[in-house]
Amino acid sequence: MTHRTDQLRAILDQSDGYLAEARRSVVELRSTTLEKSGDFCHELYVAGERLTEGTGIQLSFTVGGERRPLSALLESNLLRIGVEAISNAVRHAQASEVILHLEFGKKEVSLRVRDNGCGFAPQIPEAAQSGHFGLVGIQERVKAMAGRLALTSEPGRGTEIIVTVLSAPASRR
Repeated sequence: MTHRTDQLRAILDQSDGYLAEARRSVVELRSTTLEKSGDFCHELYVAGERLTEGTGIQLSFTVGGERRPLSALLESNLLRIGVEAISNAVRHAQASEVILHLEFGKKEVSLRVRDNGCGFAPQIPEAAQSGHFGLVGIQERVKAMAGRLALTSEPGRGTEIIVTVLSAPASRR
């Protein structure tokens, strides 16, 4: 490689980092809407609709179990995880369908995002090396909530992310 090619690659890598930071900033702004509406399920659905709008991707959203308020921290993190997972499906998966399911158990809540896209080999850490930190961010959020993350994907078979966290009762807002 020439020096000029190395410089261009460095500039592109830096630009990818700036773009990722801009996306994170937009998500941070998005959480204020959740605080105002107080309806986590609705906001999760609306976020999914916005991300898939105009893409030709069909979004399916379901809620199971008895809905209940969650702590602001859980709602915010689950919303951001859902946004990142759907965003990954829209940008990278070449999917025609994304299934979003929120399940309220007695002591836990689970968020499932599944797409029918191209999938990938999750054991290969190429994504973080190429400036895409979506899965790393999801892993960090799950860890911060002391939750569990199940990631299933393989080339040609889509991707499924399931995040499960303990859901202590929310304090009154």
